[in-house]
This record gives sequence, C-alpha cells and structure tokens, in this order.
Amino acid sequence: MKYLKRILIMLILVTIIGSCRNQRFSDTEKIVKEWIGREIILPSSIQEISRVQDTCKYINAPYKIFVYIDSIGCTSCKLQLYKWNTLIKNASILMPDSINFIFCFQSKSEKELLNILKRDNFNNSVFIDKESKLDSIYHFSRDLNYQCFLLNKENEIVLVGNPALNPQIWDLYRKFIVKGEKKKENVQAVRTIAKIEPEIVEVNDLKLKKESIIEITIINMGNAPLLIYDITTSCGCTIPEWDSHPVPKGEKKYIKIKVTPEVLGYFRKTINIFCNTEGGMIQLSVKGVVKEDC
Repeated sequence: MKYLKRILIMLILVTIIGSCRNQRFSDTEKIVKEWIGREIILPSSIQEISRVQDTCKYINAPYKIFVYIDSIGCTSCKLQLYKWNTLIKNASILMPDSINFIFCFQSKSEKELLNILKRDNFNNSVFIDKESKLDSIYHFSRDLNYQCFLLNKENEIVLVGNPALNPQIWDLYRKFIVKGEKKKENVQAVRTIAKIEPEIVEVNDLKLKKESIIEITIINMGNAPLLIYDITTSCGCTIPEWDSHPVPKGEKKYIKIKVTPEVLGYFRKTINIFCNTEGGMIQLSVKGVVKEDC
C-alpha cells in the first residue's frame, strides 16, 4: 500500500496538468489499481528480433521491467532508448542478477525498428508486436506513463510507471526490488557518498537570451561507484549535459550546464541530480543577475 500511494503521487506529478487535483488522483488510482496484480505473458507468436542474452535467464529473473511502446506518433521519440541504456547499465551495478528488461514494440516495420536499435546502440532483447496481438490481449494505455510495469518472478505486475520519464519512479522500483531481495538474501543497497562543487553557482555575466556555460564537479567520496540516473532543472532555460558512465571511488565527473536567460533581473534556478546517494538526490542552485547584451 505504501508503494501504491507513492506511485500514484509521482504519476500525477508527471501526467495531467490543469485539471482538478482530486480528479487526477482518482483517474490515476483507477488505472494503476486496474493493472496491479495482472499477469503479463508474451504469446509464442510474438517475435524476438534482437537477442543479446539467454531468453530463459531473463524471463526467469526475480524481477523484470516490461515496456510496451505503441506505434502512435514518433516511434524514435517515444522509445527514449538512450535513457533506457543508462537505466540498464545502472541496474547491472546496483542490482546484479535481480532484474532484467523486456521491451515489446508495436511496429509493422521490423527493418525500421532494427535501424533505430542499431543507431542508438541498444543491446537489450527486443520483441516486436507486428499484428498488435499483445495489445489486443492487454489493451495497453496510450499514455507512456502507463506502458511500463515492474513484474515479479511470476510475471505479476507489482508497480506501474515509466522510470525513463521520471527518475523518482526508478528510485521507487529500485527500493522495491532491493527490499524484496533483502528478505531472501539480505542484499544491501549499493550506496555511496557524493559532493558537489560548488553547491551554489553564482554567474556574474548573464546576458538576456545569450547562452552561458557553467561547469560543476561531482566527486564520489564513497566506496561504491556513483551512478547518475538523471538531472532535472526547474526551468527549460537551464539545460544539463553529462555522460552516464559510473564514477569510480575517489574520482570526479564534470557536469555542463547551459543557461539561456529569458527574463531580465534576478536569476535563480534549481538543479536536481538523481543518483545512488543516501538521499537519492543532490540539489544545487545557479543564480545571478540577467542584464541586456549591450
């Protein structure tokens, strides 16, 4: 029940905007409760077009993240494969042998899908639902937030939500899995300690609608690899850039922040770094005064 309430709140925060809050909660709760406990089984008619691991091994994993992507709209945009690559890499370090990923894409063009997988260097096993047979059985939502599920070993849905769209969903999935594995094997969560330099970035030469580049440093001061799941900002005028490789013990990573102010005057934006530290997130601020570009 604790996880259900948290997943509802997170899904509401990233989905419907502008409608009644109570109605949003009610609609989301209805969708999530409808899926929890259902079993997802791939029919034998669903073709596996990309295999990089033993099928029996990942089908029988203690936990699985099952992702179904429909064919409506831009397929490449909806796949978010670069984000999934990062999550899969992080899972292999944080939860080795505890979780695997199953992707099923609704597409009539196997060639197009294979080209996208190759372009994005996506090396996970992938199934294709050419004739929408799986969709006709389960009637998946057309909302990306509800096309991703955490399954247990019996292929029953235990959580709903897309961690590629929301790092807090990923953190919830991870905590659920680690808690379940602890009960069986006393597995400890892989945590580390990280420090940001500087925690408050003051920029003296911000110009209206002109890009400024700021560089911050994150240092891994713990004993486990530091994994950055995602970096979010409080405004679209502040864009982070970083690589997804783990940061070894004692080493550092540089994060580039591109700032393009849209309004004159005082400027302050918040940057959230989601990672495998104790709190799950490190926060810093960028501030300054925006002036005309004379």
